[in-house]
Amino acid sequence: MSKAESTKKSRFYINPIEVLIASTLGGVLIHSLYQLLYQDPAGPASTALVSMKAKPTSEGRKLASAKASPLLNLELNCEKGVESATEASKARLQGQLCGLKMTDEGMRLASATITNTSNEFIATVFAQNDSNRFSTDYIPLAPGENKIRVEFSYSGGGKPFFQDVLIKKN
Repeated sequence: MSKAESTKKSRFYINPIEVLIASTLGGVLIHSLYQLLYQDPAGPASTALVSMKAKPTSEGRKLASAKASPLLNLELNCEKGVESATEASKARLQGQLCGLKMTDEGMRLASATITNTSNEFIATVFAQNDSNRFSTDYIPLAPGENKIRVEFSYSGGGKPFFQDVLIKKN
């Protein structure tokens, strides 16, 4: 055997493990195709299918949430001792920035804190200084009485304002 023939033979050497892996994968592929095309109708795939219990074409449409919990929007004046009863799960407070007179020049809102003391939720307050109004995000209400503490403090020597709001959740 010449040197050229021996190098030619080694170029086409087939690893037996690669042949074993390739033939196993080929067998699995052929078996899968056969099962897909010639499967027995009484086999496991047909027993897995059962008739639907719901009849979507004949039944009426139902909402996913049967009862949406209402939201309470409470407009506050600057009076003390505000009370409200509701079945809402959340409340939004809005109204005038109290403790600030329109004649007070240079006084601006320094901080606003609104806290539901029943569940210790601190609301985010959105203040509109140009119109002297505020609004909060929705405050979660606990069952029973919810005492909400409203506090406004002003820069420029203004006196802080405190207000308590009582919301009874039924």
